[in-house]
Amino acid sequence: MVLDSTKIKKARGRAKLSQTDLGFLIDVSQTTIWEWEQKDHDVKLDYILAISE
Repeated sequence: MVLDSTKIKKARGRAKLSQTDLGFLIDVSQTTIWEWEQKDHDVKLDYILAISE
């Protein structure tokens, strides 16, 4: 599923989480979060659900 990159960054900002913090919570690296936020990216549904929580 392709995820709009701006939605991740906005949601992370509302939650007051750094890329590192979000990565820790959903078990991915900070680099992965950065890559997702740089462009629309194919993200596994499991991660999308984890971010939404």
